Amino acid sequence: MERRLALGPKALILTLMFLSLVLIIACGGATEPSAGDAAAAPAVAAAPQSEPSIATVAPTAVTEIQSFPTLPPTRKAGEAPAPTVVPQATAAPVVAAGIKYGGHVPMVQYAATDTKAVHQWAGPSSQTYSPLFNQILEFDPETAVNNDIRCDLCTSWELAEDGTTYTFHLVDNARWWDGSPVTVEDVIFSLESIVDTEFTKGLQGGTRSSTVMIKPIYESSRAVDPHTLEVRTNFPSPTFIPKLAIDTLKVIKKFDPDTEPHMAQTIVHPENLHGSGPFKLEEFEEDVKNVFVKNDDYFKEGYPRIDGMTHFVILDPGTTIAAFLTEKVLMQNMRASNLTVTQQVPLAEDGKDILKAFFPGPGGQMGVLLNTRKAPFDDVRVRRAIMLAIHRQPLIETFNLGNATLGLPMPPGTWYGLSLEEAAQAPGFRELNGEKHPDDLAEAKRLLTEAGYPDGFTAEMTARTALGYPDVAVVVTAQLKKFLNIEATVKTMEPVAGFAAYEAGDYIWALQASSYAIPDPDAVFARWRDGGTPTRWADWLNTPQGPIVQDLYLKEASELNQEQRRVVIREAADILLNVDNAYIGLYWYMGGHIVNNKIQNYNPVASSHIALKHEHTWCDPAC
Repeated sequence: MERRLALGPKALILTLMFLSLVLIIACGGATEPSAGDAAAAPAVAAAPQSEPSIATVAPTAVTEIQSFPTLPPTRKAGEAPAPTVVPQATAAPVVAAGIKYGGHVPMVQYAATDTKAVHQWAGPSSQTYSPLFNQILEFDPETAVNNDIRCDLCTSWELAEDGTTYTFHLVDNARWWDGSPVTVEDVIFSLESIVDTEFTKGLQGGTRSSTVMIKPIYESSRAVDPHTLEVRTNFPSPTFIPKLAIDTLKVIKKFDPDTEPHMAQTIVHPENLHGSGPFKLEEFEEDVKNVFVKNDDYFKEGYPRIDGMTHFVILDPGTTIAAFLTEKVLMQNMRASNLTVTQQVPLAEDGKDILKAFFPGPGGQMGVLLNTRKAPFDDVRVRRAIMLAIHRQPLIETFNLGNATLGLPMPPGTWYGLSLEEAAQAPGFRELNGEKHPDDLAEAKRLLTEAGYPDGFTAEMTARTALGYPDVAVVVTAQLKKFLNIEATVKTMEPVAGFAAYEAGDYIWALQASSYAIPDPDAVFARWRDGGTPTRWADWLNTPQGPIVQDLYLKEASELNQEQRRVVIREAADILLNVDNAYIGLYWYMGGHIVNNKIQNYNPVASSHIALKHEHTWCDPAC
C-alpha cells in the first residue's frame, strides 16, 4: 500500500519535531495477585526468582539498554528553516518472502481489561480493544525506528501550505464486521466524538484519554468526496500527526447515540462492537483472558499473519516468569508488564535458549501522586517537603539495577530537559557523599513544621497491584518515616479498582507510574494539562500553579520552533521542580519486553500506546 506525505515548503517543519521522550496516560502493574489470578494464568508453577545480576546475562539474551532518544534543534530562533526530510516508513511488505502464516500466540496481559467506553481507553483497555479497530494512521510496527508513521485506514496524506489543513486519502476496501464499508462519515464521526466532551449518552464514566490528546489542536473535519477527508487544526501543530497514530484514537462505526446508546458500551458487551481490525473478539472472560481470532475479511492483504491470540491476565510476577520459561506465554501484549528490570534480566538469562529481553528506552516515569483535595496534601508546603525528602538513587539501584534516570519533571538528558549533571544537583534529587543531601532534609523538615506537622503525620498510601507498585511504595514510605517521621501504611488495590478510586478522588496519596503516548515532549508536558493524567487525579488545575503551567502547555503545543519550545518547557519545569507539583517523580524507568524467539518481525517500542494490533508478527518455528 502506497504511503506518501507531500508538504509545501512552509509546512515541511511541522511534522519533524516529535522525537524526544515524554509522557501521558497512566499505566499499572502488580506484585500481589487478585482473587481471580489463579484462573487468569496458564497452569504453571511459580518459578523461583534468582538474584538479579546484569553482569552475568548473556549478550544474546538481553539487548543493550537504550537511553532517551534525542533530536537536534531544527533551527535556532531567527534562522530560516533548513530543508528537512519528514520521517516516514518504508511501505510494508504484502505476503513477503519468509513470512510464515498461522498459529495461535498466547500473550501475558498485565492487568484486567478496564471497562471504559469507546474512546475512553487507557492502559489495560487499549490491549484488548486495539486489535479490533483501526486508526487513520499508525506508528509503523515493522520498523525499528519508533517514530515512523504510516497509513492505516488511508493510502496517503498531505499538509497544505497553511500548516493547518490535512488531507487524508482513505482506503476504499475496509469493511466493518457486518460487511458494510468503512466510510469517510465514520471517520468524521469518530473524530467528532473523540473531542466532544458532552458526548456521554450511553457512555460509562472514565478517562477520555483520546479526547485530551487532540482536543486542543482539532478544529473540524469534512468529507471532500467519499474517500477523501479534510481535517483542519486550530493552529499549526508539531504533534498532530503522531497523536493521530496512537492506538487509542480508533475509528468506530457511526451510530446515533440517542437511538443506539448501546453501541457506545464497553467490551463487556462484545455483541455491540463493530470493528474493522485484524482480529475479532471470540471470547471475553473478565479478569481472566481475552481470546481473538483472525478477521478473514480484513482489508489489508497478507495481514494478520497469525490465526489468533489469547491475552492471559497474569498479575503475579512469579507466575509470569514461570509462564515464559515453560512457553505457556510467548510475549507481552504491550510494553507494560508486572516484571521489573530486576526480574526481566535474570529471566532472560534463565531462559536464554528461548527468550530475549528488550529495553527500548525508558517506558515512563514512576512517581508519587498527591491528592490536593485532602489533608495534608492540600498544603503546598507538605507537597514540597515530600518532593525534597525522597531519596531517588537507592530506588534506581534497587528496582532498576541502576538503569534509570532521576525522575525530574522533564526527563534528564533530552534536548528539552536538564543535563544529567544538572539533574544530579537539583534540589530533592542531589546527594552528598552518597547520602540524601542534608540541606534538602532540613528544608523539608522546616516546611512540615511551618505547615503544622513538626512531628510528621499519618497517611495511607495506595498502590495498585501492578508494575511492582507495592514494593516501591514500601521503600518510599520507609524513607519518609526515617527522614520526616511520616507514618504511612501501604494499601494495595486491584489495578482496575485502583484506577476507579483515583478517578473518584478516593485516595490520599498513591504510588503510580505514567507512560508516554508519543515520542515528543508534548506527551510528558501533557500530564499537567486540562484532563491529563495522573495529575488530573490530583486536582492539579485547582492549585495556584496549575493554570500557569496549563497556559505554558498550550503555548508549547502550538510552537513550531524547537528553541522556543525548549524555553517554554523549561519555564514550566522550573515551576514544577522548585515551586509546586502534585506528581512527585522518582525515576524514569526502562520499558522491558520479554519475547520468545519464535516471535518474528517484533520491534519493541517504549510507549504503551503503540503497536497493539499485533497484525504484523508471525511465528517461526510454528506456535
